[in-house]
Amino acid sequence: MAQYLHLWDELLQVRLYTGTDDTLVWCHSSYGTFSTSSAYSLFFAANKCFPCARPIWKSKAPARCKFFMWLVAHGRCLTADILQRRGWPNSTTCQLCQSEDETCAHLFIQCRFTTKVWRKIRSWASTRIPLPGQNFANTEDWWLLARKQVPKVRRRDFDTVVVLAHWRIWKERNSRIFEGAKHSVQEVFQGIRDDIAMWRHAGLIAVPEE
Repeated sequence: MAQYLHLWDELLQVRLYTGTDDTLVWCHSSYGTFSTSSAYSLFFAANKCFPCARPIWKSKAPARCKFFMWLVAHGRCLTADILQRRGWPNSTTCQLCQSEDETCAHLFIQCRFTTKVWRKIRSWASTRIPLPGQNFANTEDWWLLARKQVPKVRRRDFDTVVVLAHWRIWKERNSRIFEGAKHSVQEVFQGIRDDIAMWRHAGLIAVPEE
């Protein structure tokens, strides 16, 4: 899905002109012409290192939450900025803080509402992880730094909570847009705790109750 959304963005930049003949261009070489070596290099094009891949797919979150987190980490959620680029009607303002334009980085990292939710999570879990905020450009930067403050034996559980928190924040955003239902920071935090309790009983996570 992330590749499909990327292709969509690329195609929006294509302009076709009448009266102009098509030409073949091999875009995988510096001269635009085909070469055996450039074709061979395509076999390794997918071997791009993505630091958040392991934390996402090795977490204990349900598959749909993992897939959603993959979109978040790549900045591919259908936030207002992406919808606007595609010409879809939307409000550009963040529905959680009502003060800045909504982007993936803003919604999950820089939004004051999101930071308050994480402050409650940090206090409840008695951890010293850094809070999301303006100092971080995206989810990846904050997540990789925050998980370093967590003991290795607990990082998988921490990654699961990160996925869950992002999922809940996204649901709150959609609830305000599509249902007109607005919940407080405490209510969103309580929803995260309720999910953690449910996942704990299902054997997905070992976060203590208190």
